[in-house]
Amino acid sequence: MKFFKNLRVRAKLILSHSLIVFMTLLVAGVGVYCLILSANRMDRMQNISVACTQAVGDIMYSTADLQRVISEMISSAKKPEFLPPLEEIMHEDIARMAAAAETLYVSLPNHPDIHLYPDMIPKVEAIGALIATSGEQRQVVLDIVATGNTNQAYTTYQQTYYLTLVNIQSAAAEMRSMVETLTTADYIDCVGFNGVLGVLLVGISVLALSTGIISAITVARNIRNPIQQLVDASAQMQQGNLAVADDLTYESKDEIGVLATSMRETMRTLNDYVGEIGRTLRTIAGGDLTVADHEITDFRGDFAVIKQSLCYILENLNSTMSDIHNAAEQVNSGADQVASGAQEL
Repeated sequence: MKFFKNLRVRAKLILSHSLIVFMTLLVAGVGVYCLILSANRMDRMQNISVACTQAVGDIMYSTADLQRVISEMISSAKKPEFLPPLEEIMHEDIARMAAAAETLYVSLPNHPDIHLYPDMIPKVEAIGALIATSGEQRQVVLDIVATGNTNQAYTTYQQTYYLTLVNIQSAAAEMRSMVETLTTADYIDCVGFNGVLGVLLVGISVLALSTGIISAITVARNIRNPIQQLVDASAQMQQGNLAVADDLTYESKDEIGVLATSMRETMRTLNDYVGEIGRTLRTIAGGDLTVADHEITDFRGDFAVIKQSLCYILENLNSTMSDIHNAAEQVNSGADQVASGAQEL
């Protein structure tokens, strides 16, 4: 605190403002960092957990829709004009299921908590193997459908492709439970993490605000209090009260401290001058005109004329008194001669 007190006013203001700017930048930096961390958590949840949940849902939907489409294609085997729209829907379902499986393959291994779910990756691999197998089985069924043999196509479908689709659905249902658990854990983690970041950001903001307020109050006190002392001392000096120099107690190496020291010394010097003038005048009033020049305090600067004036007054008074004394002696001598002459007569 003493170091801060001795700083120049400009340095105090710069230090105070720099501290406020630093705390503001700190809050802004922490805020941006918290937003980045929160965004990363949300991005992970969106691109992994939510994406995997959506992928599992797409697999389940696609397998169910493929069952419907293949059944209709078998029923329409003898009506080739109905097959193209069904084939288009079938290809869409196949593409959707393949894309969903790719999402599971790519996203799940990148999740930081995947080790907590050891059965998830094998389940994804199993679904991938079933999808690969289903492609061959589907093509066999479609080849039979192309021949128009509805009964054989339906039997082959029920014994092969349908069972594979059911197995894919069953595996996807098990995956959905695990992925939803993972997504829920990620959501809770994001909410908790964002809460911690919010508390941290609020705490740093309160700290920055408190630091700024304390800094501003400290600088204000270090400037206002000594200035108030100077104002009070100036008012006392204006009223002619020079003995209150010791009431100006502020001491520092800054500009205000230098000014306070100068005013304090000025008041003491003026008080000494007034005392010296009063003492000298009282001595003269007592009839003592023997005060020597060296016995009078030296007056500095423009006040030196006061000492010169006092010495001049003493010198003139001494000269005048000496002349009066000589005149009195002459009058006394003349009176004695007149008295002698009168007696002779």
